[in-house]
Amino acid sequence: MAGRRRRMHLVATVPLVAVALSACGDSSNTTKPRSTTTTTAATTTTAAPQPALTITPVSGSVGTAFAFSLRAATVGDTVTFKIVFPGGRTFNGKPHPVGPDGAVAATYTATRGNPAGVYQVSASGPQGTRATSSFSVVPGNP
Repeated sequence: MAGRRRRMHLVATVPLVAVALSACGDSSNTTKPRSTTTTTAATTTTAAPQPALTITPVSGSVGTAFAFSLRAATVGDTVTFKIVFPGGRTFNGKPHPVGPDGAVAATYTATRGNPAGVYQVSASGPQGTRATSSFSVVPGNP
């Protein structure tokens, strides 16, 4: 009986070895897997600052001088300030050259006859400078 057990054990081992070798693949295959490399470069874009118009004070009565301060305008541009009064009447200021720092300053003084309300101000130039803001004229004396 001992001889019979050895033979069964040997018979059972041979198919296992055959399955294990077939799982490893054909050793005569010399094709190597291709290597791929992907390179990605980060793109950094810095947006130019947009022109910004600040008006101080934001409100005042007749006699108040409203200071217009434009920043980040196109250097070399010439900016004109347009004021739209309550009711739609407009005032076009004289042209102002943009300085080498991109700044422009101007002043508008509310005079007798200016109606109370919100005044819309736009700054624009032929080279693309554009900005808007507003101020209010309130009833009363300065």
